[in-house]
Amino acid sequence: MRIEIVTVTQWAQNCTIICPDHGGPAVLIDPGGEIDRVLAVASEIEAKIEGILITHGHIDHIGGLNEAIAATGAPVWLHPDDEWLYDLSMMGVEAPGVPDGATRIADGDTVEVAGMRFGVLHTPGHSPGHVCFTVHGADEPTLIGGDLVFFGSIGRTDLPRGDLRTLVTSVKEKIWTLPDETKILPGHGPATSVGFEKQYNPFVSLEAIEDLVG
Repeated sequence: MRIEIVTVTQWAQNCTIICPDHGGPAVLIDPGGEIDRVLAVASEIEAKIEGILITHGHIDHIGGLNEAIAATGAPVWLHPDDEWLYDLSMMGVEAPGVPDGATRIADGDTVEVAGMRFGVLHTPGHSPGHVCFTVHGADEPTLIGGDLVFFGSIGRTDLPRGDLRTLVTSVKEKIWTLPDETKILPGHGPATSVGFEKQYNPFVSLEAIEDLVG
């Protein structure tokens, strides 16, 4: 399995393409913008986008959604608790609206698309409908983390309907229960791992979480 990250827009958002090693049916995660560049990378690795997954509805992750749908015809999976964000223009970028025919997902679901399977973990806190995706069949345990946990940091909770305690609880209950070797591919910045963040992340290390939520 090949996982290709294209960092887009002024917010340096990680847009992810996942496909077989040799190319073929592919999934696009969080088309935040610069879709022409994203599709150029997909073409280079011979990836054909057949599904679009959304971790959450902030504009830096969905700003290019309509363009991606128009270019690929791919269906979309999203969490309904973030639908209000799809109608909220932010930071000078026009809101895309909720795509027609989008499939609503919930905690514990499995998305099967493009010959691949993705587990859904509902992880609110950064936004109410934030989700992470586990990638079945990856070469190593892999989590598409959105804006929940970054390398040495966490997602903002000062945006509308964000909540720090909720985010920390999501990390404790959904992420720290994964194997330590699980690779986290966050929505911004470099990759990290569950084990590293449990030990060293000053916001949600095991020790910090016990201080906040017990």
